[in-house]
Amino acid sequence: MLLAPSEQSILVGEISILRYLSRLFSWGYDGSNLNEIQVALTDQFLSSNNGQFQFDQPKSKWLIGDQMTLADLVLWAQLKQQQNLSASISGSAWFKGMNDLRYCQAASSLVN
Repeated sequence: MLLAPSEQSILVGEISILRYLSRLFSWGYDGSNLNEIQVALTDQFLSSNNGQFQFDQPKSKWLIGDQMTLADLVLWAQLKQQQNLSASISGSAWFKGMNDLRYCQAASSLVN
């Protein structure tokens, strides 16, 4: 994805593209509906482990705070791409909740 043709800035990687689109459309990543702490935690989560995340069942409905963030979408997308999910992941309330979201169902239908 080419961001600024005059500067030849290239955006590479799923997480970078999602961050860019989220900021462009204010999808709850760093928009007005998240406070600075939630934005910082989301950034920290997305920057950790070079995009290789470990799944721990969140204590609340979402990974960070009381609403879905880009961290939820990124982790869901990575888990969805794995062939053999463990029963603890595929059976978790968080994963089932993400699968029930209309846009996650739409994304799943596009790649299946």
